[in-house]
Amino acid sequence: LSGQGLYRALASALHVTKAIEARWAGSRDALQHYAADVRRSFLDYLRLRAAHYSREQRWPKSDFWRRRHHA
Repeated sequence: LSGQGLYRALASALHVTKAIEARWAGSRDALQHYAADVRRSFLDYLRLRAAHYSREQRWPKSDFWRRRHHA
């Protein structure tokens, strides 16, 4: 979660570049595969975020944490 934004942005840029190159080389489904990978990665992130936030129990009445526990 923390500190992963820049890494994920750079990794995604490299990944999409390869998908575009593959499409230009004739792979008709390269961009669909890329889109599926992005969706899978995002869903993994959401699961990780939910697991991470669910561990915090110190402030049960805090609006901030209450929103994250029910996301």
